[in-house]
This record gives sequence, C-alpha cells and structure tokens, in this order.
Amino acid sequence: MLNMVKKYFFIITPLWLLVVIGLSSCNVFSPQVVVPCYGHIDSIAYSFNKVGYPAENSSYADITDAWVYVDDNPIGAFEMPCTFPIIATNGTHQVKIFPGVKEGGVSSARSVYTLYTYYTGYITLKQDSVVKMNMASVTYASFYKFDWFENFESITNTFRRVYSSNTVIQTTSAKDSVFKGTYSGRVVLDSVNNEDVFIGRSDSATLPRDGVTAVWLEINYNSNNMFQVGLLGQDTLNYIPIVFIYPTGGAWKKMYIPLESTIAPQGMYGEPYSIYFRMDRAPGNRAVLLLDNIKLVQGH
Repeated sequence: MLNMVKKYFFIITPLWLLVVIGLSSCNVFSPQVVVPCYGHIDSIAYSFNKVGYPAENSSYADITDAWVYVDDNPIGAFEMPCTFPIIATNGTHQVKIFPGVKEGGVSSARSVYTLYTYYTGYITLKQDSVVKMNMASVTYASFYKFDWFENFESITNTFRRVYSSNTVIQTTSAKDSVFKGTYSGRVVLDSVNNEDVFIGRSDSATLPRDGVTAVWLEINYNSNNMFQVGLLGQDTLNYIPIVFIYPTGGAWKKMYIPLESTIAPQGMYGEPYSIYFRMDRAPGNRAVLLLDNIKLVQGH
C-alpha cells in the first residue's frame, strides 16, 4: 500500500507543480494590454513657392505616402489615405509628417522626398480614438535649387536635338495635348519620323557627384508609347538609361526620378551630363509623347 501511495504521489506531484507554474507564468509573461491611439491622413497638399518661376497648381505634385513620427519616434510609412495605430499615452504629442513619393514610379521603391518641406506640429491623442491630422501645404525646401526648369510656356524651349535624331520636341497649344497652362511639349513619331529617335536633350550644369546630395528629375508626361529617360555624357556622348516609362492610357502622370546614385560613380570631376528622352516607334504605330513641367532639382 505504501509503495502504491508513493507511486501515485510521484505521479501526481509533478502535475500539480506544472499547474502552479503555469498559473504563475500567466502572471509573469502575459503582456499588458495596450490600447493604441489612431491617426488619419487623407493627403498631403503641395504649393509652389519658388520666386522667379511661374506659379503651379497643387495637383502638379504626386505625394503618395506619409512618413510619420510622434515625439521623434518612427510610427511608419503609409500610403494615403491612411488610418494607422500609434502607441502613445493620452495627451499632447509632437508629430512630424514627411511627404513620400515613388522613385521612378515604382511602387516597391518609396522614399521621403527630401526636397519638399515637412509638417511639424502638436496633436492631442486619445486611446481607441482616431485623430485626423490636418496639415499646411508642403513646399520646396529652402536648400534646393533648380538646374533646369521647362514648362514650355515660351515660344522656344530648352531642348536641343541630338545629332542622331530626325525629330524635335515642339511646343503645342492643342487642347488635347496641354497639361496645365497654355502650352506643353509634344513629340510625334509616324511613318515620316519612324527611326530610332532621341527626341531631345537639355544642357545642364555639372551635377554633384558625392552620392549624398539629393538630385531629382521631375516630369509630367502623357504617352501612348513606351519611352526612356536617362543621362547623356556631354563629352563622351555616353547614354545611361535610368528608367523605362510605360504608356499612360491617355492620362497625365507625374514621376520623380532619383539621379544621385547614377552620377556618383563617375567621381567628383566627371563630365557634365544632359537629360535625354528617347522613344522608339513600333512598326505601324503613331507614337505621341507629351511633356510638361520638367524640373531638375538638387539640394545644396
């Protein structure tokens, strides 16, 4: 009998200990329930602020994302419109919201557009409640400058035909071809101008080569044909493609194209570059490319 009790004692005792340990572990390891606050952003507005250049409509920007910080802690990057959780106590907190764009129009390549200003202010957060964040418009930051600005509102434009091209970019006022304002740039490839064509080139200043200074090309475009944007070495006539842009289906679009990673390998004393646009017409097609509000922008 004693042996039987001892047997069951040693069987039961470990089970009892496991229950006690289990109950104790619930108190030790169960995380505290945290109720988040929530922020909401519909969009980030933009206004043009460069003295000496023609004013622009806010729709010229394509700010897709909001990069949010609360009390200098990163909350996340969100495609707008967005509602997102914030782990914070009830009360007043500092918020910073940076405008974000798609690099080269690629959805998987998103970054803060550092040449725009950002919003900073204070908001009152409450757990389990949504706070709508209303912001003033962002503008270009004070440290940027334009190396090139072309909106085609003059009789002539800053494009020059490359020696191998039989087509030039022309200024048009046709209603179906103008983005904003009175004029846009247009290139047409048809049965007359149907060869492999470089449609134009702009002469720019020597761009910074440190790989740190932000250098971006901004374009508004509308095309029924794929085209290419890249850098052309002014000394070597070396063409470096950067992005291939698909047809837009009749709609105008905006693109931000980063350049610093392309020009940095050439070194601090590399040759100056120009921006080129290239389009090839498929056999039997009439290819049309429309351009407007082209800006080559850099920080300094």
